[in-house]
This record gives sequence, structure tokens and C-alpha cells, in this order.
Amino acid sequence: MLSATRPLPTVAVAKYEAERARTRAAITTPQRFCIKPHTSLNTTRKAPAITVGLRRSAPSFFAAATFEATPPMDVPSNELLEKLKSDLLCAVAGLDRGVAARSEDISRVEATCSALESSAPALSEPQLADLLNGKWRLLYTSAFAGPVSVEGVIRGGSVGRLPGPVSVQQVYQQIDSSKPQLDNIVQAAISVFPFPPAEATIYLEHALEIIPPRTVKVTQTGAKVELPEPLPQLEAPQTVAAPGPSNLRSTTFEVTYVDSKVRITRGDRGELRIYCK
Repeated sequence: MLSATRPLPTVAVAKYEAERARTRAAITTPQRFCIKPHTSLNTTRKAPAITVGLRRSAPSFFAAATFEATPPMDVPSNELLEKLKSDLLCAVAGLDRGVAARSEDISRVEATCSALESSAPALSEPQLADLLNGKWRLLYTSAFAGPVSVEGVIRGGSVGRLPGPVSVQQVYQQIDSSKPQLDNIVQAAISVFPFPPAEATIYLEHALEIIPPRTVKVTQTGAKVELPEPLPQLEAPQTVAAPGPSNLRSTTFEVTYVDSKVRITRGDRGELRIYCK
């Protein structure tokens, strides 16, 4: 709950310390516990009530103590971040990277991403580069969820629905900031009549540049297709260089959230992508 992350105000801290000091004084002062002897022998007279002075102080002491170690409001707790990530993974489950997303699914994913992005901690450039490294699997992209133009099928690292006899199975992104290089890897099935479907792996190679604080620029440098079992009478294409000048093959995206397991990016055309390791 949000109340668990609320910081203890300075005034409350002062009251808490004063109350604790007063409680300790009450315990160590013998006069607070002294009972005056009765001079009368009248047994019907009721003895005076004994007041130890702890009844009121104890509840406030423990109430204040429950908030003593809570984190500040501007630093989200790990519990909150884990819950938001869990909600996001649940929201994209079964959406086939966005292909099967309905309007309510798109709204839910967008809202959950926004909440997680607003909780993203600040990162230095080395921290961002280190977290980006590795092989990421695409869980969701708004390019699959919305209309896809022919121009937006494959451009500058953007992978959409492939035309013709090609069906996308998995999409990965391999990042190595030390080279620096980013490769989009598309596992696809190619069906060419009368041959049975063949598994193919498409590599879209990019040069990588990190622009602080969270911008990443990629420029396509080449592409290749691997066919583990080449189709009969067909020659597998060799690695080819990306055509056109570099400014037409470049795109940027913002890393709006990233940790060791989940990454959210937003492209220069507004596309939302969610990856996991």
C-alpha cells in the first residue's frame, strides 16, 4: 500500500522521540510508582488508584515505531516495483507480442507501463550500458497491436508483420555495448509452395550509440538470413549491406525503464516495446 512508503514527517519524528524519552523517564522514576500508605484503619475505604503513566505513552510509541524505517516517498520500494512488473507481465501474457491485443488490452498495457516508468530510478551512462547488455526477448510492441504499414514492416530496428509466406515466431534483441552493437534477431517460418515450411533466422545488424541520459541511437549496417536446412533448389541469401545513407537507416528510442529482467522502450515514432530476459 502507498501508506507503507510514506516517510515519517519531521514533526512526527520529534514527537516520537519526546514520547519515547518521557516513557523511559516514567519507567526509571520511582516517584511515579510510589503508593502512599493509609493512615486510616477503615477497611471500607477504597485504596487510591495507581497510575503508572504508561497507558497513553505506549500506544503512541509503537505507532510511531512502525514508520521508523520506511523509505522516502520519492524512492519506490522494491515491493512496489516487483508488483508493477508482475502486473505488466500479466497484462502482456497471451497477446502474441501484441498481435492479439484488443483495445482494452492496449489500454491496460499502456497504463501499467506508465506507472512503472514513473518509478524508474535514475541511471548513469555506465549503469544503463551494463543493464542493456544481453539477449532480450520481445514480449509486446504497439507496432504489432496497431495498424502496420508496408514502410513500417522492417525499418531501423522496427520489426512488424512480415508480408507474404513469412510468419514471425520469436523476436530477440542482442545488445553488446562494448562493441557497440545491437542486432534484432527474428525467428521466422518461411513457406514456399510446394516445399514444407522451413525455419529461418533473420539478423538485422545495427551500430549502437548511447546518448545520455536514456536515449539509444541505432544505425542499420547490414542484414543476413540463416537457413539451418536450405530449401531444395533455393540458395540461401548471403549477408548483405544495408542500402542507403546512414541518416535514412537510423532511429532512436528512449529506455524508459530497465533492470536486470525487464526493459521498456519508446521509439521516435511513438512505438512502445517491452522486453524481458
